[in-house]
Amino acid sequence: MDKNRIAGVVMLLFFGGYALASLDIALPVYLQSTLFNARSMPQAYAICGIVLSLVLILLPSGRALRLSAFHFAPFAALCGIMVAFGFLVRPLGFLLATVLLLASGFVLLGERRPLVILAVALPVAVGFWTVLTQLLGVFIAPWPDL
Repeated sequence: MDKNRIAGVVMLLFFGGYALASLDIALPVYLQSTLFNARSMPQAYAICGIVLSLVLILLPSGRALRLSAFHFAPFAALCGIMVAFGFLVRPLGFLLATVLLLASGFVLLGERRPLVILAVALPVAVGFWTVLTQLLGVFIAPWPDL
């Protein structure tokens, strides 16, 4: 079994569990018969993920699995950065925590030019915060509460 099929099986298990978890999202009675509700997007993501994982499993590929080809250290470091973001978003505020998340991810993946890192991380963080707060109506404190 090659790494694409292994990834497909892992993704299939993850998205299958995600689909089952999306069924547990509580809905008010008046939203249960609507076409779009709190379960719609998670279920759509689950279906897309299941379809893509089945494509990975079923498509032929001729590569052999070599664990030495996987880069586990950057993967683990990125996971650690995301966990740190979860802990830092309240004390630092959304904007600063997101800029730090993006900048540290860029540095981890090899970008060394500070101007490029800041020129990408800052607009992405501000743009994402703007979309969430202004277009979607989700309140996220941009700065820490002092």
